[in-house]
Amino acid sequence: MDRAAGVVYPLTTRPEPGQSLEVAPGVFWVRMPLPFALNHINLWLVDGPEGWTVVDTGINTRMTTDLWEQVFEATLGGRPVVDVVVTHYHPDHMGLAGWMVRRWEGARFHASLGEWLMARAVWFEVASGAHDARLSYYRKAGLTTEEIEGIHGRTSGYRKGVSELPQSFLRMSREAKVVFGGDEWQVLIGRGHAVEHVSLYSEKRRVLISGDQVLPRISPNVAVWPTEPDGDPLAMFLADMPQFLELPEDTLVLPAHDAPFYGLHHRIEALAAHHHDRLEAILTACRAGPCTVRDTFPLLFGNRTLDAQQLVFATGEALAHINNLVHRNAIRRETGPDGIWRFVAV
Repeated sequence: MDRAAGVVYPLTTRPEPGQSLEVAPGVFWVRMPLPFALNHINLWLVDGPEGWTVVDTGINTRMTTDLWEQVFEATLGGRPVVDVVVTHYHPDHMGLAGWMVRRWEGARFHASLGEWLMARAVWFEVASGAHDARLSYYRKAGLTTEEIEGIHGRTSGYRKGVSELPQSFLRMSREAKVVFGGDEWQVLIGRGHAVEHVSLYSEKRRVLISGDQVLPRISPNVAVWPTEPDGDPLAMFLADMPQFLELPEDTLVLPAHDAPFYGLHHRIEALAAHHHDRLEAILTACRAGPCTVRDTFPLLFGNRTLDAQQLVFATGEALAHINNLVHRNAIRRETGPDGIWRFVAV
């Protein structure tokens, strides 16, 4: 049993590729590789009287589908997948939802309305917007010409990372409990990291499948994107976190990254404190003088070098904290003759 700053990891092993590990009665952990710095995702199988429920699917690669076939052979015992659940639209979660539903003909697909619509918007490139508008956003944020050129060279990989989406879905929402594996699960909706992220809690099994909303070591990315540059996703993220404090402290949390853990209440409080510390650091800097979004990077991410992908996430996360302060009237935004946003304390 591993302990780290209020979080307890009860398992000493992790599932091998193509295998699964039972972590609670009828709940199995599957771990798939990702081609990113965050190099894995945790996926979950729930056994039930009709068959199996899959929660999150992994990214759309041949390696992942091959590993899933090994999991099916090793774990399902010849019984079908009857439900496919996706916590949110990001490629490592939604990536193989369509493939999974087609692979198990007749399987029901479940998502929140917000995540279903967002996946379709991005997949069909409705939400991507004009490329010039996105580059203007990064110029206003104060990124250097070299950094913007690096971002300019990136193209959206969403359609590559996500197979053709299921044609229909069953909506999950706060208002209704759902039944997976023969048991009721409470739906908890979290905003900020995604539009309408779903986490699932089973009172009977005493587990929370938290997706990206609650992670044991890192904070989920909470970002402002070019399509909504004045948004305040951090306010939504923080407002939705206390609902997890209503769950029992001894809940086993099954996150999308890292490993299952105990210490849910501690982690919720730590995440809130983390963001409040970042807000205070930015406010202090803006009191000392005008700051661009780019100026706040060392406060949030240290002095490490950020590649083009990391710059995109860093800009969004920095602006999420800045916009929260703007919406609270703690700082204000000014646009200089160079078109760059600068923020000063009120």
